[in-house]
Amino acid sequence: MKIQKKNNIFGKNRGVISLIAFLSLGIFLLLGTYFLSLGLTETKITKSEEISAKTYYLAESGINEAIWKLENDETARNNFLNGTLNENDGIVRENVFGNSEARYSVSLVSTAEGEANIVATSTYQIGDGQSQRVVKAYVTKAIGSGSDWDFAMFSGIKGKEGEGEIKISGSGVNMTVNDGRFHANSDIKITGSGGSLTINDGGITASGDIDVTGSESEIILNNSYQEESTSTVDTAPLDFDEWAEKATQTYTVNQFKNLPSGTVLDGIIYVDNSVTLSDSSYSLTINGILIVDGSLKLSGSEINLTVNYDSEYGGGLFVNGNLNVSSSDVNLILNGLIYISKTLKISGSNVDFSSAGTVIANDIGFSGSNIVMDLNYYPEYFQDSLNPAMNPDSPIIWISHWEEVY
Repeated sequence: MKIQKKNNIFGKNRGVISLIAFLSLGIFLLLGTYFLSLGLTETKITKSEEISAKTYYLAESGINEAIWKLENDETARNNFLNGTLNENDGIVRENVFGNSEARYSVSLVSTAEGEANIVATSTYQIGDGQSQRVVKAYVTKAIGSGSDWDFAMFSGIKGKEGEGEIKISGSGVNMTVNDGRFHANSDIKITGSGGSLTINDGGITASGDIDVTGSESEIILNNSYQEESTSTVDTAPLDFDEWAEKATQTYTVNQFKNLPSGTVLDGIIYVDNSVTLSDSSYSLTINGILIVDGSLKLSGSEINLTVNYDSEYGGGLFVNGNLNVSSSDVNLILNGLIYISKTLKISGSNVDFSSAGTVIANDIGFSGSNIVMDLNYYPEYFQDSLNPAMNPDSPIIWISHWEEVY
């Protein structure tokens, strides 16, 4: 009887063990299926991101080819300058980079002389479906003339289609303009507090509106005029490549940044890329022209940057990008042609800015505090630099660039 009972216990144990084994096997199968599914999903996501990136860069390739065509194809270039780009100037590329699944098409549409919208649509075939991206760019080329340039400060390289504003939104921004015009190809907006814009023997004009909404801010006209909704003005061209060849001294970014405080340079000084001056208690003097082939940012405290006109080399600051001043206790003396291809922005505090010549930028904004500016129209200091013989070709500038379809 005892032996029989023992065998029954063993039989029951075997049944439980079998049940546990089957349950465990089921759980492992479920876990394996889950992890396999997760792995496949991650692979699909990775593949999708890879295809998406390829499609995006295909569209970017289309934008770059269109820019190249406007610069190098004589027919497209003339149509761009004359404002007559049409469907014949478009681009279609199949089998891009030898990949039969990759394709893009580009349309170029003039909006004005020397201004155009570029739309690049790319597709990448994925089995029966496809990935698509649409990238747009707005480009412009300065085609004006500097022979009759009468502006002490000018904003709006591409006119109403772009920013072209002069916006004063800081506190205690006080500007004085002597003998020339203060002009924006869009709006002039004074929204800060305790600011003043004084025009002596000149004018304030805008192709848009002139609004003063800041508290205790005002425009003061002394023997001057104010006019809104004027025609837009084409900016005089500046050929950065041509001026780079005229350089008497060339610096890399690191070489320029490492110049000791108190350095004085004579001639046409060329810096080959964007540069930031962030040291404190730093001073630099240029007797001639400073050219930065990129953006220039001043972010240190107590920075003194002086550019003096020189009878042999001329004078000015040419920035092929943005000029951004976010420093405190800054002293800027910039004489000659001050040409900023994109945005001039001052957001620092206690900034003194004086110029004799002309200041040209695509967009201008002052959002700092206690900024004092003294702008003097002085054609003798900049007309030679704007001479067409000195600037045979201005660059095509990308003003806006965005992705339309993801």
